[in-house]
Amino acid sequence: MSEARSEDAAGSAQPPRLAPRLVRLWAGVLLAPLSWVADFIIRYAAVRFANAHDHRWPFAVSTAGALVVLAVGVTLCWRTRRGGQATAEEKTLAAWGLGLALFFFILILCEAFPTLVLSPRELA
Repeated sequence: MSEARSEDAAGSAQPPRLAPRLVRLWAGVLLAPLSWVADFIIRYAAVRFANAHDHRWPFAVSTAGALVVLAVGVTLCWRTRRGGQATAEEKTLAAWGLGLALFFFILILCEAFPTLVLSPRELA
């Protein structure tokens, strides 16, 4: 039998504990694609309202929210990347998270450009 799990004094097996630093790092990495997905879904849902009422604000709010969520993810990755306690693997994962954030930042801005420049009726 494998002894991969730690056992306490009573002999019961304890599940492995996650390091909070690693959870924050993965949250930072995954916030970039999640911000783009949320922005895309909100835009898709709001296009009918925007066309009917000739409003741009739903698209601006969606873009602003996505950029705020993306900034939170960048902050979490940046702190890990520049932190002195992080291992080499954590720093590499943080660098990947920053690269993903740059990609999704460009993607969000490319999606926002036509909706913020053109009127909603010109988009449909």
